[in-house]
Amino acid sequence: MANDREDVREKQAQRIIEMIENDLASGKNPLPPWRKTWSGAELMPRNAISDRPYRGGNLMMLGMAPYGLPHFVTFNQAVSHGGVVVAKEKGWPVHFWKFQDKKDKDDKDDDKKRRWGFCVPYTVFNVEQCRAMTDEDRERFAENPRWKDKPVGSAKQWENLLAKLNSSIAPTGKKHNPIKAAEKIHKAYKDRGGPTVKFGGARAFYMPSKDLVQLPPVNSFNRPEDYHLTRLHEETHSSGHTSRLARDGITDMHMFGDHNYAQEELVAEFGASMLASVCGIARATEENSAAYLKNWLGKLKSEPSVLYKAA
Repeated sequence: MANDREDVREKQAQRIIEMIENDLASGKNPLPPWRKTWSGAELMPRNAISDRPYRGGNLMMLGMAPYGLPHFVTFNQAVSHGGVVVAKEKGWPVHFWKFQDKKDKDDKDDDKKRRWGFCVPYTVFNVEQCRAMTDEDRERFAENPRWKDKPVGSAKQWENLLAKLNSSIAPTGKKHNPIKAAEKIHKAYKDRGGPTVKFGGARAFYMPSKDLVQLPPVNSFNRPEDYHLTRLHEETHSSGHTSRLARDGITDMHMFGDHNYAQEELVAEFGASMLASVCGIARATEENSAAYLKNWLGKLKSEPSVLYKAA
């Protein structure tokens, strides 16, 4: 009986895989990132002061940082612009390549120089890991010899910087009519001890350590369906919190692409799809779900049962 059940599951999973591959081959249903159904989501991690985007490995590292704003500063930049890093916040390691032309000591040609590069590691903090400087902070820095000849900003300067950064990812001003059935689910979950839901920034994510669902402003989403699907996706993630289902994939941190990460993402997608069906927005879900499943095609091929475990 068990073998028959597994055989049926494998055949059904194979059918789904074939459908996904056929769509890919025909060019149907392109792969837009599922969570980027709102304006401002294209904004890449960048330095808050210079507005210079990060590249390469730095981009990959900071792209995983769970914050609404994609802007980062060094400790010194925060202080010089009126901010301080909040106590116990951990920075994000990045590296900066410097290049210079230098003569090779073994080369006899005096005019010939080689370009040398060396990597300088440093640490940055998201602006949400910082706070505005107080008068006590300013006094503390003024008494520190290290900051004697360095600029120390004011709280107003930091507040102005944050206002500028927020305006750079401001919502489009669209007004959506809420889908009542979906709003009822959101409210019921909140009333029964669901996670804190915060709006702002340009990213959607769930942070288990704070039991927090972060979403862009509602009126920055392209459609009301996009908002509800995104929120349902992140709320499904939150169901795995230690105070609820204590689901592996949420209780333990996992790297992108490993088994538990892949399964947890499918759990969230299926949860959003099922709840969207209850809300009468299943049609809008089909395209998103198929696109999402394509991203996990390799995992489905290597382990077809992951579909059923996630569901």
